[in-house]
Amino acid sequence: MTKLANPWKCDNPTCGILRENDANHWLIIRVWVIDPDSRSFEGESQVIISRWNGELAEFEGTKHACGIDCGLKIAAALIEANFFKPSPSPVPQNHPGSAISSTREGGGNE
Repeated sequence: MTKLANPWKCDNPTCGILRENDANHWLIIRVWVIDPDSRSFEGESQVIISRWNGELAEFEGTKHACGIDCGLKIAAALIEANFFKPSPSPVPQNHPGSAISSTREGGGNE
């Protein structure tokens, strides 16, 4: 697509500049999930930052950045969203807050 047909916008929420107004230094940021069948990197993801490419810009999920500052903010948001998803985990048995640990520390039977 031409920039007239699709005036790309910077995906940094605090920016929003249009590519048609400033075509220099634009970047493409995307998350790439490594093939889960790969033995060495099972289900791992990577954040990829590339220089502007009109074909890559079309792919679903691709983020567009007007420069380095916005690109790093977008990449940081993608890292947080894709690498550090909170998962509920039970309290381990030997955790200081568990009942077993407190009976040992409180002078239980030895």
